[in-house]
Amino acid sequence: MERKAQGLFKMNSYGLTTREMEEIQEYILFENPQGSALSAEEVHSILIDFHNWARDRITVTVLENQLTQWREKITFIDRQVQWTNRKELLKHGIDPRWFAKLRQTENWVFDTFKGYFPATSYREALQWQYVLDFAGSDVHEPVDIFVLGGRFYLRHFYGIINNEAPHTDDLQAHISYRPWEQKQEPRYISALNAKRIPPLSIDHSLASSVAEGIITVPGTKHAVINLLGALSEGMEISWGQVRGLGRIRIGRQYLLPSQILDLLHKQRGGKPLIVFLKTIAAPSGQLRVKL
Repeated sequence: MERKAQGLFKMNSYGLTTREMEEIQEYILFENPQGSALSAEEVHSILIDFHNWARDRITVTVLENQLTQWREKITFIDRQVQWTNRKELLKHGIDPRWFAKLRQTENWVFDTFKGYFPATSYREALQWQYVLDFAGSDVHEPVDIFVLGGRFYLRHFYGIINNEAPHTDDLQAHISYRPWEQKQEPRYISALNAKRIPPLSIDHSLASSVAEGIITVPGTKHAVINLLGALSEGMEISWGQVRGLGRIRIGRQYLLPSQILDLLHKQRGGKPLIVFLKTIAAPSGQLRVKL
């Protein structure tokens, strides 16, 4: 069964879906303003205030026990990357070819999200690097490295936390076929229609929230990465000036995020497309997005 379907229907002993569990798990990497790991009470409040959870969806006591178990799975590879320590970079498998590109991506993440997210870990940087190894000739923009690599990173992170092998078949097919290239897109679509490869498994729950104005999303990388997919749903875009194509409809999450942003930017007459606004106090569990 496709992983997206698992996320909707597979329940654990607490009666939570896979997606709901993932909404909690990413918060084990966050710290509160005092520099301490988020407490169960803090995470519980975030779930209620910014994920629209009912107060009794999971108790603080159960959550505290679960957070403790998950944090025991964190290893040295989840520590902050020491970019100025070449020996440590090499020790953790960071390829010197990508030092500059990876650092550029981290700087973009920090500047774009105004320091909201926890610092980049070796695990995340290695997945950015994985995308560069396989698609580096096509993937140049930091937003593309962040999103494509972030999908792999989150699958691996959740796999470690849940003692499961990461599900990456859809991601592997995506970077292998490179459907963001005009000549490759029909081949990718053909393979999807023939069910030779699975489609990208993306959380579409944000799609209904996407509208011109200011929206809010849960303050996790999972939510932000999936927002890019939601932005592409149901949009009607003219690619006539870009690729010589006529007016078409897209629900094409397989495009590079930079392509989606560029197309929407053109459609809106060059108005600023997407700006992530700093929250009142990180982590508040919420990011405000100006479209």
